[in-house]
Amino acid sequence: LRRPRSACELPVRGGDETSATCQAGAGTFRASEAPMTYANVTFASPLSPDRQVVVEHALVDTGSSDCELREGLLRRLGPLPMIAKGVLYETATGSEAYDVYEVQISVLGRTCVAAVTFVPEERFAYDSEDPCTDEAMLGHVALAAMRLLVDPARGRLLLGH
Repeated sequence: LRRPRSACELPVRGGDETSATCQAGAGTFRASEAPMTYANVTFASPLSPDRQVVVEHALVDTGSSDCELREGLLRRLGPLPMIAKGVLYETATGSEAYDVYEVQISVLGRTCVAAVTFVPEERFAYDSEDPCTDEAMLGHVALAAMRLLVDPARGRLLLGH
């Protein structure tokens, strides 16, 4: 490897192991080029499951425990059970406090209730200091609860058993 935040596929044991150096091409990824995984996700209020928001392009983030939803979309769900107030999360910009809500989440025909925080609307502004472009993010705890597997090389979710 020649730079941080990169990875490449190595030969399978018992295969052609003549070289452990990475070759450019298939199976070689840099963080900026690696495929992202997105999913069609339905968020609903556990108090009124008929109040739903569908996000067709929600980021799947296995490095995040909880889920996130854009503030305006979260508000469309109506009142939600609050799990905790002012919970500190480590983010790319440091520690930030968020209120955490319980939301029903459905993906690929599977459903769970999971912890969700909201992303303030001002983060979606063109001139935001810390801009956000993902209206929703699906964390690993919800993925595990729904027994969903991530295929990062192909950028898709798979049904687990």
